Amino acid sequence: MPKQLRAQAEAAAISSDRMERESEMHSTFADLLYHAGWPFIHARFGKIVRDLPPGHPDFTILFGGKCPMVEFKTDDGELTESQKARIPVLIAAKNDVLVTSSVVEAFRWTKRILEGGE
Repeated sequence: MPKQLRAQAEAAAISSDRMERESEMHSTFADLLYHAGWPFIHARFGKIVRDLPPGHPDFTILFGGKCPMVEFKTDDGELTESQKARIPVLIAAKNDVLVTSSVVEAFRWTKRILEGGE
């Protein structure tokens, strides 16, 4: 296999693996939010969500007048350009936004914001 094609195949395999790991984080976190009874909006990665601007975090949780947002990235993942632009705007508007690679960290952080405890 030519060197360029091999590099493209390796990049595609890494990208596919990264998407699968991030999808697992999304699924687990959504289940935790559902069982906690916290309504949420899930901006599924790779999909355009009508009425949410590009770069909006993966999860927006709505409970008790609070609205924390969580963006998941794998350990080797990076924010997209639209996320690099959107997240600082949300933070500047006094929103709580977490970028993490840990479902446990995301759930504890969300719980602390919504309920004021661990």
